[in-house]
Amino acid sequence: MTVTRKLLLPLALTLAIAACSKPADEAAAPAADAPAATETAAPAADAAAAAAAPAADAIQIASGTYKLDPTHTDVLVQWSHFGFSHPTAHFGAAEGTLVYDAADVTKSTVEVKLPLTGLNSFTAKFDEHLKSADFFDAAKFPAATFKSTKVEANGTNKL
Repeated sequence: MTVTRKLLLPLALTLAIAACSKPADEAAAPAADAPAATETAAPAADAAAAAAAPAADAIQIASGTYKLDPTHTDVLVQWSHFGFSHPTAHFGAAEGTLVYDAADVTKSTVEVKLPLTGLNSFTAKFDEHLKSADFFDAAKFPAATFKSTKVEANGTNKL
């Protein structure tokens, strides 16, 4: 699996965070108070009643351009090292925008930029290796960028 594909899962998290941040252009896209999803509370002893509880209502998000809030965004990656260990790395200050079209989510887009200067695997020598030409080639490509090719609905409250 390529390094680019390994970044897709954490970037999906970034999309979810971006959808909850304030719009970049308040005039063009006023923030909507999203109603909290309601769930029927059921006692632990009544599992049948809990299973019959209604599904969560769809959360309404206003169309607009949303910027990632770097103080509320944390991009972490984890991978399997031949099944023996599961190392992790952290990317620093992520930048990005989500253009959301509530009427037609397929017209929505996501773009995220991860500066490689903030890459931290918690092991200095491994950081150097990740930034080398063997992986990201940070000297030539100082940032990893993700641009969506499509956005589609994947159930209630999921894109």
